[in-house]
Amino acid sequence: RPAAELGVLVKELRLTRGMTQRQLAAVAGVSLGAVRDLEQGRFASPRWDTVGSVTAAITTDPVQPARTGQLPP
Repeated sequence: RPAAELGVLVKELRLTRGMTQRQLAAVAGVSLGAVRDLEQGRFASPRWDTVGSVTAAITTDPVQPARTGQLPP
């Protein structure tokens, strides 16, 4: 099931980064419920903007904004 596979991947990446669901939601600019639903595969058709925001939040280098003098979102 693609939704479940996506959820497992998001959870694994989040845990690898040492983030809580709440932290990921805050960085991605989405609700905590959206992160939970995504990780648990509880959606038939995900909002791809939400998936993109979550993916960007867990795959970007957290040190990069400090290197460029920019604040994280």
